[in-house]
Amino acid sequence: MGKFTKMENVVIEEHKKFKAEKNAYAIVGLPGVGLVGRLVAEYIVNNTPFEKVASIYSDAFPPQVVSTPDSTVHVLRDEVYKVKKKGKALFVVVGDAQPSLPPQGFFNAQHLFSRDLAGLLKKLGCSRVFTVAGVPDPERAFKGPEVNIVATTKDLFKELKGDYKKYGAGLPINGAAGLVMQYSSVLGMQSACLIGSTSPQVQYPDFGSAAAVLSVLEKSVGMGLDEKMLGKKAKEFEKKLQEMVSVSQQQPVMEIPRGYEFPKQQEEDKFGGKYPGYIT
Repeated sequence: MGKFTKMENVVIEEHKKFKAEKNAYAIVGLPGVGLVGRLVAEYIVNNTPFEKVASIYSDAFPPQVVSTPDSTVHVLRDEVYKVKKKGKALFVVVGDAQPSLPPQGFFNAQHLFSRDLAGLLKKLGCSRVFTVAGVPDPERAFKGPEVNIVATTKDLFKELKGDYKKYGAGLPINGAAGLVMQYSSVLGMQSACLIGSTSPQVQYPDFGSAAAVLSVLEKSVGMGLDEKMLGKKAKEFEKKLQEMVSVSQQQPVMEIPRGYEFPKQQEEDKFGGKYPGYIT
């Protein structure tokens, strides 16, 4: 076991001794609408030679543990991975949960968690933090996924590359995706949120939206990823979405059973299966 450090709302387990990098980047993808953020972060980790540097535990996570296929217990956590590319460090935060929003949770739990996470990224030497989120779009099934971006500075927004649009003025960004951006800015880091549109009718991981977001990240950050595997999953998802929506636009067209394991078991040969990843 590594060293444990208590922050205000989280406990950090260090798997590698923390060393502050210079001008590192971070990508934060936690469970949310369409699981867009988590899909993106998990794909990056599973297809790049990252090493796990820390685990994050919080008493604001859902009050449960998860049984695994070998009948052991998986404790809910978020994990921080690191890789160095051409001398520059990149951290990825991916995990099982974030604090619940009301009415299940409390606003201050999200604030405390996001502030602690931003503080950890600052301690690791990050100068830029990219969060990933999903947003419901009733037209998603008919016009395909779109990527909207909002940034803490105009300069960062202009530097990003790929197919994306401005996020609409006055629209909220809920949960850690928005608040980590807020506290990163307070701590002197530039930050942007990449928001992938997803269908409100579909209770299923939106691979199409994740692929669109990943394309912008790859062009902007330059991780050297092969996007073909996720692209294939995206095409399969879009085809299934069209088929199901044509049958019924009134009811949820695809459902994901609670406890579904993704993508370690079903897609282990494609994704690498490094991260356990249980949906909560």
